[in-house]
Amino acid sequence: MLSKSSALAKAMRRAVRKTHNWLSRQLASAIAKETLIPLKNIRYRVMSSFDAGDLTGNIWIGLNPVSARRAGEPKQAKFGARAGKHRFDGAFVASVNGGSPHIWKRSGESRLPIEKVQIDIEEPGFEVIARLEKRAESYYLSRLNEELNYALNHDKS
Repeated sequence: MLSKSSALAKAMRRAVRKTHNWLSRQLASAIAKETLIPLKNIRYRVMSSFDAGDLTGNIWIGLNPVSARRAGEPKQAKFGARAGKHRFDGAFVASVNGGSPHIWKRSGESRLPIEKVQIDIEEPGFEVIARLEKRAESYYLSRLNEELNYALNHDKS
């Protein structure tokens, strides 16, 4: 049977790991929902690592602008272009050098230069981080309570 101190350490380790994993998933999901970009195109921007030895974890979130084509299939329309639920007035869809179609917009008065349209996710990303940062502590405390209960009453290893 586990001693109380090792049961406590094991419960804390599991609670921190579960909170870390929960927070990583929640960040990606909330940013995707907030920016109307599919989760599969946001998930690769959230990277996490967890060190069970000293109970620390890092979550890195890439908040640089996302190419508009990541929001959905680029489609040409009368007003401009759209991708997913995003609308880009005055933009157009074109493939460059035989690649995938992207959404472009003229940056000057003449035909050229053009620039790729991007969606800014920095501001909504910071709002999501601030919101989830507050929820993470209560989530951790509830996981710790569950893990302590399990470790003291069920865990015999």
